[in-house]
Amino acid sequence: MMIMKRLILSIFAIFVLFACSSDDDNDNTPSQCETAIEAALIAMQDYESATEENYTQACNAYKAALENQKQACGDSSGNIQAIIDSLGDCSGSPGNEVEGQISVTAGTLSIVFDEVSIVQEGGILKVSGETSAANNYSIYFEVEENMEGDDVFQNFEIHLISTYYPMDPNFNNTVTTNAGGVLTGTFSGVVENNDGGQIGLTNGNFDLSF
Repeated sequence: MMIMKRLILSIFAIFVLFACSSDDDNDNTPSQCETAIEAALIAMQDYESATEENYTQACNAYKAALENQKQACGDSSGNIQAIIDSLGDCSGSPGNEVEGQISVTAGTLSIVFDEVSIVQEGGILKVSGETSAANNYSIYFEVEENMEGDDVFQNFEIHLISTYYPMDPNFNNTVTTNAGGVLTGTFSGVVENNDGGQIGLTNGNFDLSF
């Protein structure tokens, strides 16, 4: 499943990596931008084929190449930074195979995140979800291993047109099962982006086996 996640990320990244736009505010020449894009594409290919043994090295190299592209080409849309953020701290592994899905209604839009990965790191389950549909929607949250109950999510965020974060105390989550490779529960409430835009999440459910 992580291979599929990396593939989806890479398809999105291919479009982003070529976005050396004149709209970006930078003083570098097109050749510098093109060189940075080429290096990022090579790093992306190495990341795609990374194994358990070299995942961290390949991930960090990819992040460094993306940072260089940001500097050389600019990133007024924030898409390059979104890829960097999605890579996390590169200290995990390519992730466990996951069965199941995460679903939610954002406003009136029903979304199913059917490409899910879970990385176990330092006693934390790091859950990432993307859709196989033609959009860039994603969801992420963390839960302590074996922790069940109310309001146990950490670092929840959902990316739609932009990235939204929970508004305390108007966001609720319940983990009903968190043992034996099964993670189930619900979530709902109000989330807000950095511009103050708000969306209500309802009918949030996750039913995952890993």
